[in-house]
Amino acid sequence: MQINWEAWGVIGQWAGAIATFLAVYVAVKQGKPKVKVRADVYEGWAPNPFTGKAEKIFTNRLYVTAVNIGTVPVKIVNMGFRLPGKHRYAIINPEPGVLPKVLMPSEEVSIWTDEQSLREKWNTDFAIAFASDSAGRIYYQHVGLKKEITRFIRWNIGKIKNN
Repeated sequence: MQINWEAWGVIGQWAGAIATFLAVYVAVKQGKPKVKVRADVYEGWAPNPFTGKAEKIFTNRLYVTAVNIGTVPVKIVNMGFRLPGKHRYAIINPEPGVLPKVLMPSEEVSIWTDEQSLREKWNTDFAIAFASDSAGRIYYQHVGLKKEITRFIRWNIGKIKNN
């Protein structure tokens, strides 16, 4: 049996090409900013200094939080919710000094608003929270496939009802 060295050479060239492609792919993906956005409604409880019992200090605060899960710093300049229709946003104005903020890897920033007033004003779904950075990139809250399809239809058609 004779060994075909040309075939082995071709296999080596293919392996080298695949390794080069993977190295370039990893290098390109590493430098991209990644931000995880979430929106949650919270109630605040604190102990009463006189009775020692827990009392509700606030209700229905809607927090929008952006976390830098990438390896590069990201400057977050706006946060809020995407509304039905094309290019409509409800931007939440935070307390002074909160935004803009440069997020180093694994840092987060949160802003809050009253959930009831936002729901009455915009009748929005809180699964469409966003954060935008100084480069103009917009990061949306991660949702399941069904919600993504509903969100796409709402943004482009704007006539689907909220569930």
